[in-house]
Amino acid sequence: MPNRSTGGRDALSSGLLAARKATGRTAKDVAERIGYQPSKLSRIENGQQVPTEADVRTLTEEYQTPQAERQRLLNMARDVKAENRRVVSLRDPAAIQQRLGRIERDSNLVREFSPNIIPGLLQAPGYIRAHADRQVGRRGHRASHRGPPGPTGTARPGRRTPPLGHHPH
Repeated sequence: MPNRSTGGRDALSSGLLAARKATGRTAKDVAERIGYQPSKLSRIENGQQVPTEADVRTLTEEYQTPQAERQRLLNMARDVKAENRRVVSLRDPAAIQQRLGRIERDSNLVREFSPNIIPGLLQAPGYIRAHADRQVGRRGHRASHRGPPGPTGTARPGRRTPPLGHHPH
């Protein structure tokens, strides 16, 4: 649930918004001066777009943000960028966990996205069909596409392909 006190903004967006408001300038004025579309600045300040390190540097320079706050905001931007890359080799898992801890601590809302795709060989048509039929059968949302309709208007159960690794006796 978003933090109502910040309007759902994360610490980075809130910090940039506070820095602009401290100057007394409007978002439109700032956007025009630095060559941004006003909508881009609005999305950054409302937490709908993650600013790049260059965006944070440009904005904090424009706002003449004190060095300590500028560095804090730049560090957050670096942390977000670092965690939005794929990690192929865990060279220093402790550093990654510390960075994740800082991001979570400074966040008002944490969302997690997981792919629902089965990689590689498991995408074979027979496996997908068997898996989909099993899921539909459990939920009962849709009748099987195999066989003519039965007396109640539902399809008769067809022969299902067993999942990979399943050996009938």
